[in-house]
Amino acid sequence: MNRTITSSELRIYDKKQSEIKSPQGIDDIPLKGTSVAWLNTISDWGNPHLKQAVQGFELDNFLSKLMEDVYDNNKVIKLEDTILVAVNTLKIGKQGIYSENIFFVLRNNFVWSIQEEKGDYFDWVRERIDENHGIVRSNKGDYLLYLLLESIGDNYDKVLDSYDERLTEIQPTEINMDPGVTVELEEIRTDLLKMKKYFSGLRNIGLGLERNLPKQYHSEYFTEIKEQAINMISELEFQLNQIDGKLNLVYSLQGHKMNQIMKTLTVISAIFIPLTFLAGIYGMNFEYIPELKMHNGYFYLLGIMATCVVGLIVYFYRKKWF
Repeated sequence: MNRTITSSELRIYDKKQSEIKSPQGIDDIPLKGTSVAWLNTISDWGNPHLKQAVQGFELDNFLSKLMEDVYDNNKVIKLEDTILVAVNTLKIGKQGIYSENIFFVLRNNFVWSIQEEKGDYFDWVRERIDENHGIVRSNKGDYLLYLLLESIGDNYDKVLDSYDERLTEIQPTEINMDPGVTVELEEIRTDLLKMKKYFSGLRNIGLGLERNLPKQYHSEYFTEIKEQAINMISELEFQLNQIDGKLNLVYSLQGHKMNQIMKTLTVISAIFIPLTFLAGIYGMNFEYIPELKMHNGYFYLLGIMATCVVGLIVYFYRKKWF
């Protein structure tokens, strides 16, 4: 029986040649041999054809169970001669950061990648296979799995670089009191904290493959995946520290500006305090205030007030209070 495989692309390659097929069923897919077979399937996890394919490939039923719970992600599972890898990958769209679950199945020279939606990071891997660039066609299925996971890591690295560029554009000399600056920094920090989960997941995948691969596979490939993820986490932590530094600078500038405003208001208040005092004395309704009978008392009082104002201004200026 030729059981159906929907929305799939099959690449079969070795040192000498490669070919691309659209398999009509699992009987069209070579599961044994010296050539590497890469089957890439796009399917909803509830698709019955997907479960039929798992059974047709004689894969462990645990894969079906794993697919039923798509949130049970970032796992490396060794089942006899088969390695199952579940990766919760980072996606960025109009709705912001979201995730897609991708499953990889490795059995000898057969690699099966299963995605939820169209669009992935694997085009450069396809190009290398089709045009025989690099050493991919000289290696086996474990190397192909390494390249696919590396593609996910490379995409993470590009996303991280884009956030680094955004942070670089917010220079300390350009920071002002615009609330939008603080809002943007907080948004970047929120996104980076979400991304940290995906980077940590990729690191754990590399570590799991490094430890659990059977002897016929090359575990050193996946040590590179682990190291790549560790480096990205370090860069992410550095960016988070940058954000904290910039936010602290924003808050310091806001505090400094507020202090300057309070200082100015205090100086103005200090200048008017003696004037208010003098005006208060001569504004009292006592009948016998000696100076009220002076012919030029009004001008004398204005002179005293002016002297107080000038004296206080000179004093504050020498103290460098403004």
